[in-house]
Amino acid sequence: MRACDGEPDGGFTLIEVMIATGIFVFAAVTGFETLRQLGGAVTLLQQRAASAAALNTALAQLRADAASSVAVWTPASTCGTAVSMMKRTAGGTSFTTYLVQNGALMRASASGPMNPCDGTLALDAVLPGVSSSSVTAIAASALPAHVDPVSGTADGAIFRGGIPSVAVSSHAQDYDGTMIATGNGIVELIIDADPAEATVDLVAGNRPNGYTDVLTYTCGDRCEANQLFPEIASLDVDACTADAPDLPDSSTYYVASATAVSATGRIVTSAYAVHLRYGFTFSGASPAVTAYRVGPAVDWPAAANLSDPYPVDYTNNAVHAAGAAALAAVFGPPANLAGETAVCTGLDGESLFHG
Repeated sequence: MRACDGEPDGGFTLIEVMIATGIFVFAAVTGFETLRQLGGAVTLLQQRAASAAALNTALAQLRADAASSVAVWTPASTCGTAVSMMKRTAGGTSFTTYLVQNGALMRASASGPMNPCDGTLALDAVLPGVSSSSVTAIAASALPAHVDPVSGTADGAIFRGGIPSVAVSSHAQDYDGTMIATGNGIVELIIDADPAEATVDLVAGNRPNGYTDVLTYTCGDRCEANQLFPEIASLDVDACTADAPDLPDSSTYYVASATAVSATGRIVTSAYAVHLRYGFTFSGASPAVTAYRVGPAVDWPAAANLSDPYPVDYTNNAVHAAGAAALAAVFGPPANLAGETAVCTGLDGESLFHG
């Protein structure tokens, strides 16, 4: 429609208004989507920062515990990734176990070794939101060629080449009876606490002292003789002899573990828990010194009625009559004395051992 002077009026046509409205709506929607994405990115960055901070705190705690430990190892576990550590101080021996369970890194402490599958462990949460984890024991000799699977960085530039692997007995048993070994290998723990992931290499900081030339020591089990045999700590000895086991007349070494009622109605002993005593004689000192260690308990006999009266006469019972030699022939040397026997062998090879 035209005005009276023949010129078009100044308004917009319907098509122009619709096009303008469409452009505005598109720009508004695009802007809101951009803001939404930016907000999501900020939230994700915040989550990543929080996860990374929590992960770094957990890794720092792991390193601190390892640095004050004499042994770091991977215990047998079917209940998740696990790392155990042992500390020795003036106050005694203590143990720490880290366990990834139900999507979280947990920590437990005790005076003895712990079974990661023990449902009664008092666990403290160290890091939540763990989506996956793995643990690998790596010998020192493999470190120069080892590559961190997370960062892809080779460790060869950090560690001196040709490092020998040193594994010595810690002279303590894990919960399953295996001997805990220590030395200069590492335990590599990978934790994925989505969206953060990291690797921590744990080494027993008290033995040896980090990744240095100290790692080349090769003296073996005899280096632990002072801790094994405090009786010779201030003596110079030049030989050690593992003596035959004995069974002293004392309830310390054997106790009735089961009783039964005989046909005459008398209470009798049907089984004993027996501890053989093993002696180690150190010569070179004046006079010679004999140290004693007690083996683990064994049942004697496996299935029989000893017909000993109750209470037990420890100097005249059936086990005493069988004798330590018979027991040793049946059960052999106790496993937890293998370290002491090795020390004895090592000392015999030295011209002089300074206790």
